[in-house]
Order: sequence, then C-alpha cells, then structure tokens
Amino acid sequence: MADHIFNVLFLCTRNSARSILGESILNKDGRGRFKAYSAGSHPKGVVNPLALKVLKSFGYPAEGFSSKKWEAFAEPGSPVMDFVFTVCDDAAGEACPVWPGQPMTAHWGIEDPARIEGNEIMREAAFVQAFKYLKTRIGIFINLPLRSLGSLSLQTRLREIGERNRRDGRIDLASGESELTAAYDLPRRLAAEAAGTGVLVATVVGSGIMAETLTKDVALALLGNTLPTGAILVVLITILGPVSGAHFNPAVSLVFAAGTDASENRRNEAKRRDPFRKHWPTPVRTFTDSSSSGRSNMRCAAMVPVMSPAIWART
Repeated sequence: MADHIFNVLFLCTRNSARSILGESILNKDGRGRFKAYSAGSHPKGVVNPLALKVLKSFGYPAEGFSSKKWEAFAEPGSPVMDFVFTVCDDAAGEACPVWPGQPMTAHWGIEDPARIEGNEIMREAAFVQAFKYLKTRIGIFINLPLRSLGSLSLQTRLREIGERNRRDGRIDLASGESELTAAYDLPRRLAAEAAGTGVLVATVVGSGIMAETLTKDVALALLGNTLPTGAILVVLITILGPVSGAHFNPAVSLVFAAGTDASENRRNEAKRRDPFRKHWPTPVRTFTDSSSSGRSNMRCAAMVPVMSPAIWART
C-alpha cells in the first residue's frame, strides 16, 4: 500500500508572501511525502512578485499560486489537513475555522518581508531571509519521524521548530559575508565586483589626469584626485555592498564564495545529523524573526489539538 501523503496548510494574514514561500518549499523538498497548501485570513488577492522572484532564483516552483481565504479549506470536500502552520503573528492570534480531521498545529512566526522598507536590493534580501528561515524549519519538519512519535511528543517538536529559530537568531558566517550578500548568486556578485572595480579605476585615473592638467600645484592636484575618488567609493559601496560586499576585486569574491559554500555545507550536515541541537545555526538577520510563544491570545496555533486518527490509521 502506498505511503500516506501528509497535507500541510501554511496560514498567513494576506497569503501573499510567507505562506506562499512555505507552500512552494514544502512541495519541492517534501515531494512524495507531503502536499502543501496556503491560505490567509484576509487575503490580498495577489501574490507578492518578490516572493515569486526569490522562489524562482532558488529553483523552486513560482507558478500557479493564488491568494485565497482560509475558509476554502474548511468546506466539505476540501483536502483534509494533517498539519496547519501559522507563519505570522496576526494569523496566529485570530480564531481559525474548524479544520476537518483535527490537524496538528504550530506557530512558526516570521516577520513580514513585505513590510521591510528600503531599496529594491534590501527588500529582496528580506524575502531571501524569509525563504531561508522557512526552508530551515521545513527541512527539520520533513525529517521528523512522524510515524514513530507520539501525539504529544510530535506537538512539542513542531512548536520547538518555531521557537528554536527565535532563540538562536544569529551566527557569524565563516566567510565574513552577511546573509544579505550571500543571497545573490556568484555570477551576479562577480559582475558587480568587475563593474565596481572598473568604475573605481576609471575615476582614480581620470580625476588624476584632470587634476594634473588643471593645476601644477601638487596639493591641489592630490585634492582634486582624492575628492572624486572618495565620492565614488561612497556611491559604489552603497550600491554594491549589499550585492557583492564591495571588495572591488572579483578574486576576493571568489574566495569568500568558496568559504561561504563550505560553511553552509558543514551547517547543513550538522543539522541533518542532529536537527534539535541546542545551537543549530540560523541565518544572520536583517530583520527580526518573531515568535508569539508568549502571547495569551494565540488562539489559532496555540490550541492543543489531537492528531487526526486518520494519520495513524493510514501509517
């Protein structure tokens, strides 16, 4: 008899970003064992384009998503959920519909990346971090021994997944690169470094020639060379810093990239061996990863559900 496919629902208020990310990640990483869905209490009606862009950049499904109300999964004939996860505090504090089958629930709160203000690079980086937080949690979830854990033990593990990420929120990447820089692929970072290096060299040489041509005074010539160089450095660091680190040397970016990949592989191997280690690594934050474990009004995710008997019957 074929193994039971576990249905998982990700809930968020607007169903436009975090819940969409969770749906896509689980459907790919848990293919064959899990089927993911998403919904919202007050859906926006459209999926955030940056969520789809980030999914596509990491090789995850980015098509066929819709922003819909969570009541759609409480109606007769809708898929019976085995697990329901809220990924935003607002949704966790609302009264959820009565889910058929009494699924297990947990709150995996992550701050809304759509609320992060700044330029396009900063906003995209926020979505990248939300993606990585969810991917980390989902990776632990799909490796849980669902068929051997008791109901109470499994409920504890599900809640711990969300709480661990809140407590162990920062690490120092061995490469020295921030999570924001590591979000971009190597070709893009190298291209940024090459462009920055070219502009910087052209500015230094060009301003030096111009200063020497306009004045014979050595001090004025140095000043005429230093001011434009300093100004362009500030501009380049502001623009390229989030993308490549603004090393102005493509070779340095290659070295950092190699170190980052090796460090990431070590962290992934450690999490695979012991996913509930006290200090398993999590990404460096550019925004707060929130959790509502202490909220008294967390009605949706804080219910103490009993796992659907159908789960045990099918496994």
